[in-house]
Amino acid sequence: MSLRNRNSGFSRIEAVVIMGVVATLVGLLVPAVQSAREAARRMSCSNNLKQVAFAFHNYHDTYKRLPSGWLAAHPDDPSGADSWAWSVMIIPFLE
Repeated sequence: MSLRNRNSGFSRIEAVVIMGVVATLVGLLVPAVQSAREAARRMSCSNNLKQVAFAFHNYHDTYKRLPSGWLAAHPDDPSGADSWAWSVMIIPFLE
């Protein structure tokens, strides 16, 4: 038997088939990556809300009351320049 001398390399059809397989794999991978990113964002948001809730509980354990919605250092000042919201009062209790 004689062996045929064959050119090394891909034919056009083989190259098109390989590109189709790669495109299919990438098409399957992109939605998986997007859903993983969305799950990470959702987990991060949930963790931030949990930290705020823990800060409220720690504030309550320390002062035996929840922080007021708004606290004015000078109630006579109409501009409200020296006023703080509840979010500022729980900062020491955030991690």
